[in-house]
Amino acid sequence: MLQRQSVNSRVGFFDSGIGGLVIAREFIKMCPAVDTLYIADWGFCPYGEKSETLVLERAHFLTKKLIDHGCTHVVVACNTATSVALESLRDTYDIAFTGVQPPVELAAAKSKSGVIGVVATPITLRGRLFQEAVARLDGKIDVHTAAGEGLVELVESGDFSSEKARLHIAKVINPIIAGGADHIVLGCTHYSFFAEMIQEMAGPAITVVDSASHVALQIAKAVCPG
Repeated sequence: MLQRQSVNSRVGFFDSGIGGLVIAREFIKMCPAVDTLYIADWGFCPYGEKSETLVLERAHFLTKKLIDHGCTHVVVACNTATSVALESLRDTYDIAFTGVQPPVELAAAKSKSGVIGVVATPITLRGRLFQEAVARLDGKIDVHTAAGEGLVELVESGDFSSEKARLHIAKVINPIIAGGADHIVLGCTHYSFFAEMIQEMAGPAITVVDSASHVALQIAKAVCPG
C-alpha cells in the first residue's frame, strides 16, 4: 500500500503519448496544489507495437528522468508499460509507483450477462498482470478480448470523431458486442478519448468502463493531505 505523502511531493506521469493525460488531468482536479510533470514519449509511440524489451528500457529511462526532476511518486500512465515494467520499477527505485491495469474485476462484479469485453494492446492482453486478473475470476465470467490496433495512432493524430475512427472502432468492438458482453473495459489510456463514442456505438445496454478517474483517485489518496 502506498504511503501518504506531503503536498510538497512532485508527481510524475509518463506514457508513450497523450493517453496518460486523461489520468493526469483528473488527478490535478483532485490535487491542484501538487506539482506535476508529464512526459509523452512520442519518439517511441505507440508502446503496444514495440518489443517488451524496448518498453522496459523506456520505462526505466523515463522514470530516471522524472526522479532527476524531483518526482517522489511516478505514475506509469500506460497499460502496456505497466504490464511490462511496473514490477521492475518497484524493485529498482525507492519511490512510490502507481500503474494502470484494465479494471477487469470491477466490470466482472457488475456484469449481469456474465460476459465482459476488454479492448487493449496485444502486450497488455498477454501480460501476466492481465492474465492473473482474469484467472481470479475463476471462470465465472467470460472475458472476450480485442486488440485495439490503430486506435492509439488515431488519438495521436487528433482524430477523435471522424467516420474513419467510427469504422475502425466498430471493427474492434462489434465482435465483443456480438458475444453478449454487457461491459466493455478500456485497457489503454489512449482509448479514454473514445469512451463517449464507444458508449454511443455500444448502446445503453452496455457499460463502458474507463479506469482514469479510479486511478487518479488512488494517486490522490496517496499524495494529497487530509
